[in-house]
Amino acid sequence: IIIMVHPSCCWLGLILFTAAVISHLAFPVVYAVNGLDVSDELCQGMTAHNWNCLRQTDAHEFAIIQAFRGGYQINQDTARCVSDAWAANFSNVDIYVWMCPNCDGNNPASDSMTRLVDYLKNNNVTFGMVWMDIEICDNDPTCWNSFSDNIAFIQEAVVTFQNNNIKVNI
Repeated sequence: IIIMVHPSCCWLGLILFTAAVISHLAFPVVYAVNGLDVSDELCQGMTAHNWNCLRQTDAHEFAIIQAFRGGYQINQDTARCVSDAWAANFSNVDIYVWMCPNCDGNNPASDSMTRLVDYLKNNNVTFGMVWMDIEICDNDPTCWNSFSDNIAFIQEAVVTFQNNNIKVNI
């Protein structure tokens, strides 16, 4: 069980850890696979050979590739990385978005996620689902301070994906 929580949220970490332990005891893992989270920066430097090596040598079965990063916007290498992961016979390839309501070009969430959806469609990117990576910005600890604004921002992004028939999870 791996749980990453911002240091200022230790109470949240305790709650999540307790919930994870209880859930692990109640529902023991009967099937586990190796997978990897590929950041936009790592994706940019990866080759088809790298993907094959990760699949064959390290026995990774799934990949989740960062397609959108806060103020940096769309990872323009997403289409190539997703295609290379499928070509290396990964059993599942998903993408994830890391966004912040205070980053340039992220608000409103529907605009930034529509740009991503357009990129994915225009580049024929085939993936299982979008995962939303919600975390505090290193350089702006105020980016998630308003619960009501946070919920509205996340809901707007989720609805944008759902309206485009894209599965989304957080």
